[in-house]
Amino acid sequence: MNWREVWGRKYKERASAGIKTELGSEYWDKVAEDYSQWNKSNDYEYGRKAIEAMKEIINLDFEALDIGAGPGTLAIPFAKAVLKMTAIEPSPVMRKYLLRNAREEGIQNIEVMNRSWQEVDDFDIRKRFDIVACSHLLWQFADVDKQLERMEHASRGYCYVVHPAGGTDPMVKALWTEVMGKNYAGEVDPDLDDLVFVMLRQREILVNVKVIDYTTKLPVEQEVRLIARLLSKHAEVTPALMELIGKSVLGKSRNGVYETRSNAVVMWWEMLPSE
Repeated sequence: MNWREVWGRKYKERASAGIKTELGSEYWDKVAEDYSQWNKSNDYEYGRKAIEAMKEIINLDFEALDIGAGPGTLAIPFAKAVLKMTAIEPSPVMRKYLLRNAREEGIQNIEVMNRSWQEVDDFDIRKRFDIVACSHLLWQFADVDKQLERMEHASRGYCYVVHPAGGTDPMVKALWTEVMGKNYAGEVDPDLDDLVFVMLRQREILVNVKVIDYTTKLPVEQEVRLIARLLSKHAEVTPALMELIGKSVLGKSRNGVYETRSNAVVMWWEMLPSE
């Protein structure tokens, strides 16, 4: 497989479909509250299970880096398992929720770098961390191989990537045909990040892989916003569409709460002494 060709094609498909990549902080500012609630809806289960998957290598003396930390998806559970957690997060609103969530959890070992990953000087972080991690981030970059190398450049121990698997919210699939007038073909499924495994194996890197399952329980109105945001990449979000989404979500909810069961893939690899 020529993974560079596949990655480039998928990246261009996003752009031709009007889907933005390398999203700026303004976008993340708008969705910060919902993402924070998504994480807290089941006590950071996504992050907790992602960290639990690699418990045999984590040491309480470790210093970890989380790239694109958001409101603490990985950083909050990670901080409880290591000596120091450094979080890179350019969105000021995301940072506000990250620090608030850390205080609520009694966490005091998180340092936040107020910049994007692209703005970080590689020299400043060279071999500074025992683990360098990211969650569902790499799809934003056309030069993913360079970004993986930058992660490895910053690590003196391990690199660690988590990404969603198994398709998108079933409600999106249910609504797609009615909204778009065509059968669903995975347009908003998580993608690209799964090619990381192929890239690394072609470099003869031994990659550890585990699959985790997790559940989110969101209020109906928040789930409606989440689905509208996904569909907005392909359709205009009109009042009629919002009403349709609202009725569909409410019909699948219980006591005003919509529950989703999902999977994610956890991958990590060790730096060689020469690296």
